[in-house]
Amino acid sequence: MQAAQPRPEQPLVSIVVPVLDEQDCVDELVRRVTAALGGTRFELLFVDDGSRDQTAVRVAALRAAAT
Repeated sequence: MQAAQPRPEQPLVSIVVPVLDEQDCVDELVRRVTAALGGTRFELLFVDDGSRDQTAVRVAALRAAAT
């Protein structure tokens, strides 16, 4: 039996990133992950644990820029 092949729009790699007050780091994290994974399809799942800074705003902006 062959393993099911992912559809082209599905990510091959999912990365869960817990964040807490990381507004100054998320842009660099996305840049580094993108560079490290090259052309691999991936998704970043940010889990904000109650940040009091602008982490959620930065993550939303990064998502908007990616779509």
